[in-house]
Amino acid sequence: MTKERHLSRSRPAAVTVLCVILFMIGISQTVHAFAAFAIHPTGSTLYGILFSAATLVAYYGLWSMRRWSVVLLVVAWSINIFILAVMDSDSSFLVQFRFWVCVIILAASLAVVLPHWSSFKTPQPEGVNDSD
Repeated sequence: MTKERHLSRSRPAAVTVLCVILFMIGISQTVHAFAAFAIHPTGSTLYGILFSAATLVAYYGLWSMRRWSVVLLVVAWSINIFILAVMDSDSSFLVQFRFWVCVIILAASLAVVLPHWSSFKTPQPEGVNDSD
């Protein structure tokens, strides 16, 4: 692979910064989810672990510039936003705050990623060589 081609495939700086921020959020969510599950194992805390795992996989995919990761990111965060939106109408401030934080994280992620969509790699069928 030539140096010129390598540079055209490198991760944009904005995506790198986004990934670092998302990984920090994801690691924090994962620690919190496992701690909550250890203290009070319920379906809700199990969901927290599954959500954390899905988002960490999505963040790794973003770091690797894979298109599937954008889809996984949108699906995971959208499900989380939906769950927070349908919680009890007398929701606490904390639930409302979490809802808006999730909306902002998803919107900011898409604002960073979508302009670089063409730089994201699609899966190649086995045997296809990408070195032309």
